[in-house]
Amino acid sequence: MNVPPNLISVIDFEGEKNTQFTHEVRVGGESGRLNWVVGLYGIRQTVDRFANTPIQFGPTTPQRGLLLDRRYTQDALSQSGAVFGQANYEIFDGMSVTLGGRYTYDKKTIDQVYNQNGTQVYDLRGLSETWKRFTGRATIDYKISDDVLIFATYSEGFKSGLFASQATSAFTASTPLKPEDATNWEAGIKSQFLDRRLQVNLTVFDLKVDDLHLFRLVIPDLLTANVDSKARGLEADVQIAPTDGLRLGGTLS
Repeated sequence: MNVPPNLISVIDFEGEKNTQFTHEVRVGGESGRLNWVVGLYGIRQTVDRFANTPIQFGPTTPQRGLLLDRRYTQDALSQSGAVFGQANYEIFDGMSVTLGGRYTYDKKTIDQVYNQNGTQVYDLRGLSETWKRFTGRATIDYKISDDVLIFATYSEGFKSGLFASQATSAFTASTPLKPEDATNWEAGIKSQFLDRRLQVNLTVFDLKVDDLHLFRLVIPDLLTANVDSKARGLEADVQIAPTDGLRLGGTLS
């Protein structure tokens, strides 16, 4: 916790049983300049978890030796299904466009119990929430030569919401975080030189995430929130093979 031990001490006892079943089916084909794939995806996951976190405050803290004996139990069920597809079409020699999409259905159900110093704070059963989202992707690329490719991509991402697992109030435990929604623009170049002994890849990006899941430790509580996030920049990856069997590389972002 990055706190001097004379101020606070924490002993964390945790255990978890995780079971999941995943399946995916894909069908693809090609016809002339067109390549395509469609599929189905599903996952069912159960998580049974307990946590006991006794927190002992030191004599120099405002709590003056207070002991918080916290005990959590969660029984959670997550179910997710998706339909997806992607198609790539070569417009003319060297230039192609790719379009893809995914429809996702997520459902989470959870029982949560929290006791503090032997007193039950909440016992919440059958908490449930569902989220649905369509996300897409589009890419256009052009092969200038056998060793140089330029591209531009727009893509969307989705991460379902969640129920906080170590909430200290019934309201927080029963109110799920919103799902994360991301959009990203990328453009770049992938190239090889010197008889393919030198590889240089450059990418610029602009990423925006709405309702990012934020977790903060504000002693003695783990707080959760949705926040918006933005990132933009440049990524460079360079690989060089000065001799056969030796490869050197580096990445800068």
